[in-house]
Amino acid sequence: MVILLFLVLLLKGCTGHQPAETAFQETFPAADSVAATGPQRSLARTASMEFQAKDVSKAIRFIEKTTSQNGGLVIHTRLSNEIDQTRTYTVSKDSLLQIRHYTPSGEISVRLPDSHLEETMRAIEKEASFLDRLTIDSEELTYSLLEQKLALRRSEKSIASARKSKEEFKWYNREKADQAKVANLVLHDKLSYCTLHIRLKGAVMQSGELTVNTGRHSGSSFPQRLTDAWLQGWYILTDLFFLIMQCWGLVLILLIIYLIFRMLRTARQLHRRIEQR
Repeated sequence: MVILLFLVLLLKGCTGHQPAETAFQETFPAADSVAATGPQRSLARTASMEFQAKDVSKAIRFIEKTTSQNGGLVIHTRLSNEIDQTRTYTVSKDSLLQIRHYTPSGEISVRLPDSHLEETMRAIEKEASFLDRLTIDSEELTYSLLEQKLALRRSEKSIASARKSKEEFKWYNREKADQAKVANLVLHDKLSYCTLHIRLKGAVMQSGELTVNTGRHSGSSFPQRLTDAWLQGWYILTDLFFLIMQCWGLVLILLIIYLIFRMLRTARQLHRRIEQR
């Protein structure tokens, strides 16, 4: 009777105890079982545009408005004016005229829902007077997403196991489980929203400003004043030369009128000499 009771207890213990390998596989499923289903391709896209615009600030405002209408957000904006040339002319003893030639430029980066990328780029392209460059890149995230999915599943299994047994709570790491969740959210955010970088450049513009003459001529030396006068005279001469070159049509008409008048005058003088003879 004692022997029979011993055998019954032994069989019950064998059936109630699972091998360590089986328990590990249930807690941490192999990647082959997940990959066998054939994961769909997951691509995170980034795009960039570079073009010339007639009005850079107006184009920036249009891009911000279009991004907001398509459910996106602006993450970076920059406007700047690069000064190409500055000239200063003396208007009077106490006034100076400062003329600047500058080139406006801008940069803007936005994040958009992936389904609205092409639509937004087509709308922005209408603001371009000349498109320099357009690029769309895709990053493969299929297996990175699978890796995070497996890590998240393992963390969930770890939580369930830790609730049943206090001994297994020792190997459970709460920080790694949180990191797996955050990494999974980051990957899904990269897939749902794409990033668009845009660089704009405008045409060369000119601005004039009257400034106060702080007494440069009265306090400077004679060579300095002579150099400034020579430079101002040279600027005026070059401006006059280019003005004449721009009005070449008018100069040509005046030259033709002068030649015709001279020919008529010569013909009259010749006719008078013939009559006198």
